Amino acid sequence: MKLMEDEEIERLEVLKDLLNRKISYMMREKQRLDRLTDIVKKINEKEVAFVELLSKLKRLNEKMLSYFDGSDISKEVQRIEQYIQQVMSDYEQRCSNIGEELAKTKFDDEVIDKYYSDVSSFLDAKIKLVNNLSELQRKILDESIVKVKDELVIAGRLMSALIKRVESSSKRDELRKFLISIQAQIEGIKSEFPLKIEDLEKIHEKTLESFKGLYERTRNDILSLRRELRRFAVENELVEKDEVTVLEALYMIAHEVNRERLELGEALELLGRKMPETSNEKIQDVLLSLSKKGFLTLTLTVK
Repeated sequence: MKLMEDEEIERLEVLKDLLNRKISYMMREKQRLDRLTDIVKKINEKEVAFVELLSKLKRLNEKMLSYFDGSDISKEVQRIEQYIQQVMSDYEQRCSNIGEELAKTKFDDEVIDKYYSDVSSFLDAKIKLVNNLSELQRKILDESIVKVKDELVIAGRLMSALIKRVESSSKRDELRKFLISIQAQIEGIKSEFPLKIEDLEKIHEKTLESFKGLYERTRNDILSLRRELRRFAVENELVEKDEVTVLEALYMIAHEVNRERLELGEALELLGRKMPETSNEKIQDVLLSLSKKGFLTLTLTVK
């Protein structure tokens, strides 16, 4: 009886040892699976972030292609589109390759680490490229907006100066009516023109066709208004042709340096850069004439 009990105890000890080894093995396998699951989650999160960034980049670029259609800037946007297409192609090819690799790969810790490193490095590089392209988009839009704003500033300042100038005219009401209509058109452009990248992002795809070539149309509209103002000023003998040219250049300089008051020497130097074909003597004569007509004030400092 004692012998049987000993044999039973021995069998139980063997079974216990076997179960412990099985439990240890299962725990190790669980740790490997947990680690693999964690890696897959990290890759998935990074991949989702990449796809979202790429989709946002592509949607905005499609709007920019339409928005800048017909302008010189469209070439820059088309280059971004080529980069986007290349990134998409690389991503699709990588996905295809991974599928083939996984189908014939037996995973161990070393393979898992290499897989995570390769995929993570690939996604990090593509995310960096997408972010760089996004920054380039913003730079293009910001610079284009500055150009339009600058042109609006010149048109607005010239218009305001002419409104003041016509107050002493015998045809004041008639002339003011024309200038106020120009003012309304300028305000209309300001209200319709996207001033931030967020404004362009909000444009719905269904209405995108109406924004095709908007940038170039807007600039042409502003240039047309400026031509109308120049013609109006010259035809009504408010200023001479060369005077309005200098006046517009002066408005742009004041806007660029963000100052209303300029020393005469400084103004002559800056105007000389803007108008290299015109002599300093000629510019001085024009400034004196504009001062006499009330478009600007020249001050004399005696030391």
